Amino acid sequence: MVVLVVDYSRPWSVMERLEHWVEVLDKHIESMKIETGEKRDVCNKLAKSLQEYCLPGTDSNKDVLLPLTEGVLDQNLGIPIAVVCTKVDSMTTLEKDLDYTDSYFDLIQWHLRKFCLKYGAGLFYLNGKESPNTDILYKYIVHKMYSLPFEVSPSVIDKDCLMIPAGWDTLQKISILNDTLRSFNLEDDLNTVLPKPLNRRTDTTREIKAEDDQAFLTRMQSLLQNQRPAGPRPNKPGLTSQSSRTALPTPSTPGAGGPGEKDGVLANFFNSLLNKKPTPGAGGPAGVRPGMSGAGAPRASAAPASPRQPSRPIPRSQSEGVPRQPSQ
Repeated sequence: MVVLVVDYSRPWSVMERLEHWVEVLDKHIESMKIETGEKRDVCNKLAKSLQEYCLPGTDSNKDVLLPLTEGVLDQNLGIPIAVVCTKVDSMTTLEKDLDYTDSYFDLIQWHLRKFCLKYGAGLFYLNGKESPNTDILYKYIVHKMYSLPFEVSPSVIDKDCLMIPAGWDTLQKISILNDTLRSFNLEDDLNTVLPKPLNRRTDTTREIKAEDDQAFLTRMQSLLQNQRPAGPRPNKPGLTSQSSRTALPTPSTPGAGGPGEKDGVLANFFNSLLNKKPTPGAGGPAGVRPGMSGAGAPRASAAPASPRQPSRPIPRSQSEGVPRQPSQ
């Protein structure tokens, strides 16, 4: 038995994937070089199992087998097939994101049932959360492999819980869906009819090969070395020398100028001290002695000004007749 599994969250690609794997299966059967008589026997056995199918609770006359209806088992591979659609709970996401309606889901079901009818396969809808069809699929596989009875009725009412065993479906039953598919051309492929997301990647055939660990680490090391700055390598925390600590610039306070501006202010200040001329009669130091830099000049303390002494009175006799000297 062969189970073909497709992803229902990507409904535009389900028929393409099914056709691909059936072609692979057909080529594999041809490569087995099965004798013609043996191959005819397994094909007749598969066709007979479809003719003998009957609903649970009904008796079938296995002595009189009706011929298969039109479209049933047109491609007989001689192997029982089950088509399983997973992630059927993504219908809600498709309705919300891509504006899918019931007519789109009926169109998908129409194409799937036509495919299963052609190859004599069963159809099962499963979802990732909880689905009663999971146990039913197990019973169906056991039924096909070991010819055990299968007492489960088909289910076509719930769109997300579809279960159709091989031998039950016909073209007449599928045509019931045609009333809701009048706006579609049923001959078109689903890939051209169903809406698809614009930014979704559909290429899953490209193989991604992981890079070797050592090659990756070597490449990262070369990148880090190229990005390392050309200046001296900073010391690790806790190992900074005393000289490097003193060489670091002190952080500037808000509103203050940069280091270059501070140096200029200090230089102007000391130059003004060197070029300052002493004022006659002024107390305090007469200036900075030549040969000493402004930074090394001793700081002179300002002496308090002494009170002015009154002059002695000049005798009148001496002051008269003496011409007054002009003041300089």
